[in-house]
Amino acid sequence: ARPDARRLLIIGAGALARPLRIVDAASLHVGWIAMVAALGAVLLLSAGGTITRLRAVGLLALYPLFVVVVLVGA
Repeated sequence: ARPDARRLLIIGAGALARPLRIVDAASLHVGWIAMVAALGAVLLLSAGGTITRLRAVGLLALYPLFVVVVLVGA
């Protein structure tokens, strides 16, 4: 694994051992809703068992919007 991936695994394991303290939990709601909506979009578009190239391009086109929503919501 790359060094960055190892750090993330260590941070994740540390969060299990000692949970993170979140000062403003309300600031996480917009990002959480955007991530659930993104998962819903992928599930909806892959309902037939595959994601076509056109649908994949549509998902990629929505990614900048997702980033903006998360950054503005933060």
